[in-house]
Amino acid sequence: MQPVPALSCPQCNDLSYVRKASAVVEEGSSEGVTNSRTTFGGVASQGFFEPTTTFGGKARTTTTSFAQTQLASKLSPPPPPAPPFGVGELLSLAAVLGGIIVLIGIFVPAFVSNLLCLGWFGLLALMTAASISGSRRTRQQLVPQWQHARGRWDYLYYCARCDGVFIPGDPVSGGQFVPASGMQQLLLAGYIPPLLQAPKP
Repeated sequence: MQPVPALSCPQCNDLSYVRKASAVVEEGSSEGVTNSRTTFGGVASQGFFEPTTTFGGKARTTTTSFAQTQLASKLSPPPPPAPPFGVGELLSLAAVLGGIIVLIGIFVPAFVSNLLCLGWFGLLALMTAASISGSRRTRQQLVPQWQHARGRWDYLYYCARCDGVFIPGDPVSGGQFVPASGMQQLLLAGYIPPLLQAPKP
């Protein structure tokens, strides 16, 4: 059985100010949900001899809020890479294209309008294909890096006295202490891109 690595801060050699980074982030983060109900109504009259009618209703609103202390934000785990180019972006491009086509149809003769529409459709198809391909390729490259950093963050400790972080017993960094602002560098220590990794026998 391996000995438990010392949790004392490598900078000040004190244990009393050391806490796990995940605990600091959890205590410094808060999420709240607020529910509110609104009742509205009134009286409407259609004319002098017409009977009045009343109307009304109720509306319910739910608001979610999230807040973090400055320290919790600084020590938060690295966020996952953004998702690839999706349906929302395609719909936005289609809406813009549709508006352009409508304007072309109003102000430009039919023959020229048809040619321009075909050109716009072809350009949109090329741009969409290039964006989707590039977005997926970039995300595929970033996911292994994020997984490496996120896995190391689970073992990260923070010293409030020295305002720095370290990973106890880490063979990659040797338990090196770094300022909290350099957390990302510590989390990426030892990462090797898949293309540079030696092939498995």
